[in-house]
Amino acid sequence: MPLKMRNTGLLGTLVLAVIFTSGCLPLFLGAAAGVGGYAWVNGTITKEYPDSVDKVHSAVIKGLKKLGMPIKSDVNDRLSAKVVAEFSDGKDVIVDIDALTERSAKLNIRVGTFGDKTASELVLSSIEKYL
Repeated sequence: MPLKMRNTGLLGTLVLAVIFTSGCLPLFLGAAAGVGGYAWVNGTITKEYPDSVDKVHSAVIKGLKKLGMPIKSDVNDRLSAKVVAEFSDGKDVIVDIDALTERSAKLNIRVGTFGDKTASELVLSSIEKYL
């Protein structure tokens, strides 16, 4: 009988945790999945890397060039970088890189005004070939 009560208590705790974190459950599941995934939030792909801003920036430039995208602007320093490129259909691609630490950075990719998930994934895939 004590085992059944213990299992019921654990189940109750889990249910309460899901109820109280319902808005954040996908975030918790994504964090549990590890570094391999990315987040699609409000039209922007976000992913963290265990690499410096300079290394991620270099991969961004190479990835965009591999896709044949002209680079309209490129601003880079030790703490952040912003690259704006353009798809052949005229949609802008904005890639922001922000330092999390000296050896890690967060990458944000947004295609167009409202975001285009498929195009953003294409850009991310091309960038990751150089990381």
